[in-house]
Amino acid sequence: MSLILIMCIGDNSNFQSETEGCFYAQAKTYPDIKTKFKSNRMNTLPTTEKLINRPKKGLNNAKVLKKTNRPKYLIYLCDRKRGCGGLGDRQRGITYAFLFAIQLDRKFGIIMSTPCDVRQFFIPNKYNWIIPESDLIGKPQKIIDIVDGRMVDLSNDTTEVIYLRTNSPRNDFVYRQIRHKLPPYLKGGTTGGQMFKLSWESLMKPSRHVINHLKTLPLSENMTCAHVRMGRSKNLPIDPSRNNLTNVPKLWDFMEKFDKTNTIFVATDNIEVRDSARRRFTKRYFDSEGNIIHIDRQKGMDADCLGFETAIIDQIILSKCSVLVVSFSGFSIRAAMLRNNTKDLFSFHMEIKPFKLP
Repeated sequence: MSLILIMCIGDNSNFQSETEGCFYAQAKTYPDIKTKFKSNRMNTLPTTEKLINRPKKGLNNAKVLKKTNRPKYLIYLCDRKRGCGGLGDRQRGITYAFLFAIQLDRKFGIIMSTPCDVRQFFIPNKYNWIIPESDLIGKPQKIIDIVDGRMVDLSNDTTEVIYLRTNSPRNDFVYRQIRHKLPPYLKGGTTGGQMFKLSWESLMKPSRHVINHLKTLPLSENMTCAHVRMGRSKNLPIDPSRNNLTNVPKLWDFMEKFDKTNTIFVATDNIEVRDSARRRFTKRYFDSEGNIIHIDRQKGMDADCLGFETAIIDQIILSKCSVLVVSFSGFSIRAAMLRNNTKDLFSFHMEIKPFKLP
């Protein structure tokens, strides 16, 4: 595939330290993506080592520093030097950094190279966050790491290029501070969920590859869906426990109460849950198949790029469901925020309850 594509794929303070989202590595073969990742996984993105302290050819550094009114940049960074979290964590960090850049009057960009180049799956929508490498090299730069940390004050920082590693959930806080500076396509958010949706969709739209992948799946207008986040299991031994397998039959009973013609979709981090759903719902059911992968905790595995793609596919599907059950996970909370309505929205954590978006 010859696309030049980025993302960097929950707000609710309860999920601030989550590394949300454990997902399937896609079992089906998509040669254009799979071959590209295997042979040339990260060469399409400049590394921070490559950009920082690299002089710009043909320019005298002393003269460069004397120039005034040059644009300044804030770049969301997700690389292998540090954990970024799951898809929900990354979405929080990206939207926070985007609004923060507007507040600071800086150009915003994204570099996400782990587990692979996110531009394979998302391309810019209303705001172009792809910054040419030539705009960054040879300029004073720094990296600020606030993953699972506090907010940072950069209002007086004059460094031309700031790389920001973050999963901050405070995008709504910044949004409210900069209402007067927002472009028209970002205005109108009154809740945290609306602010996230406006920010994310202003930045991201699915690539042609993702659209083609979705076309291969049995999506329907009426789907009853659930994200079942279980935590520690045989396939994810280092993950904290989130739920118990004995509670899962309650969820299946609940999902069967809705229209019997609805297609059933389940995204989960647990093989036993997936197998149970397949047995229970048979022909009404579909999932993303494949081996279960956490895109941050199990990066470096052969299937991690396909796992990243599957996480993105799963979240898009969840956002289109007429009935949605979310878990204690920013991954599905973000999917709920991206839905067009709040009707028939529930949560599953030991038991099923109505869920209200922040």
